[in-house]
Formats: sequence, structure tokens, C-alpha cells
Amino acid sequence: MGAAVGTVPMVTGQWRNVLAKLLASVDTEVVPKIAEVKAGVHYRRLESDLSKEGTRRVLSALQRPEILDLLQVDPLESIVIARLPAKGESAYYDWGEKTVTVNSAGKLGVYYGAAFEPGVTRNMSGATMDKMESMRRALLQELAHHLENVSDGVKAAVKAGYESATRRPITRYAAEGGPQEYFAESFVAYIVEPKVLASYDPNGSIMVKKALAASRKAR
Repeated sequence: MGAAVGTVPMVTGQWRNVLAKLLASVDTEVVPKIAEVKAGVHYRRLESDLSKEGTRRVLSALQRPEILDLLQVDPLESIVIARLPAKGESAYYDWGEKTVTVNSAGKLGVYYGAAFEPGVTRNMSGATMDKMESMRRALLQELAHHLENVSDGVKAAVKAGYESATRRPITRYAAEGGPQEYFAESFVAYIVEPKVLASYDPNGSIMVKKALAASRKAR
């Protein structure tokens, strides 16, 4: 028993030397950087009436590997961030032109500022007290339409998800807007409230996962 205890310091010392050598050999320069959304790669043209920092904050919604991978293969033709004349319109996607336009003139209490209540909230972009967050969600919502627009596999996943008897829309807009809005609202919730979506509408969560998987297969 005493001999076994006596060998511990020697073993500990040996491992300390090994670990020190391993740590010293680590090359911190090879740690990959987080990919960034880039003009000419993920979108072809950008117009914004926000400041450079404000624009960056809105575009940060796209800063996810699965989104950047999609856009690298099927980039948006343009992203426009500007005041829209139509009251209550937070954003829209042009299916023919493959462009997203986000309203930069959103007002608290009109475009955003609602509490998030699954199944009760009007839409995901309105369920926040932060204007920039509302715009990011609006961008994601329209991006979901682009995802569906460029892949037949995604269309099939959306159709199957919408026709499921277990469908339980996360927002009123998801319930009232047909399959495209059911998918788009579920997509936003999958990004910003994944646990809530998975609990409240497992079908919607699975639909988004299948859509993303289908988009990867199409590349």
C-alpha cells in the first residue's frame, strides 16, 4: 500500500511534463475564424440607409454556418435595408429577382414590442423589444423564402411539414399565411427560440431541419 502511494508523485510529474509539452506545441494560429457574410459571395448587391454599424448588426443575422453555406451556393441578388411606404410591412422577398428588402423605419408598438407567446404572437419579428433584433428576424424570415425558392428538396420538406396533422404554428402569421409563412416563421423560431419551437411545435422544428438537410444535398 505504501509503495503504491509512493509512486504517485513520480507519475504526476511525468504527466505534468507531457501536458506541458503538448500545450507548448499548440499552434493558436490554426484556430479557424468565424466566417463572415460578404458582398460578392453571399449577396451581390447591398443598399442600406442605416449607418455602417447598424447595417452590420442587421446582417449579423446571417452569420451562421448553415446560412452562409447556402448563400455561397445560391446568393441573394440584393439586400435592401430602407424605409418602406407600406405601413406595417416589415420586409418582403421578391421570388423572381431573389432580393430581400427590410424596412428600416419600424416603430415600437407597430413593428415590434410584443411579448413572445407561442401560438398567440402575431409574428416572430414583432416578438422583441429591440428594433435591430426585429430587423434581423425580418431578414431571416425573408431568407427562408429564398431557401425554399432555390431548392425543390426544401419545397418538398415544407409541403410535408405543412400537411402534417401534428402542425402547431408558432405564431398567428404561421397559422394564417399558408405553407410558405408556416415555414418562414418556423425558420426564424428555429434560429432565435429553438427550444420553444421544439417543445411547442416539434413538427415545425423537424420541418426546418429537413429543409436545411435538403438544401445541403442540393449543393
